[in-house]
Amino acid sequence: MEHFQALIVGAGPAGSFAAELLARDGVKVALFDGRPEGEPKACGGGVTAKALKAWPHLLNAVGRTVDKLEMYSP
Repeated sequence: MEHFQALIVGAGPAGSFAAELLARDGVKVALFDGRPEGEPKACGGGVTAKALKAWPHLLNAVGRTVDKLEMYSP
C-alpha cells in the first residue's frame, strides 16, 4: 500500500494547483476527483487569467482563446 503525505479531493483548478505546489515542495500527494476521466462536465472549461498566470503552459494546451465574453442574467 502506498502512503501519501497529503490527500486532495477535487481535481479542479484549486485542487490541481494545491497538488502541484505541494509536489514541487517534495510532498507526496494523491489527487482524487469524483468524475471519471474523460466524462463531460457541465461547464465551458474556461480558465481564468489568474490561473493562466499560475500555469502559463496551459496556453499551449488550449484549443482556442476567448478575447471577449459577455454574460447576461435573467
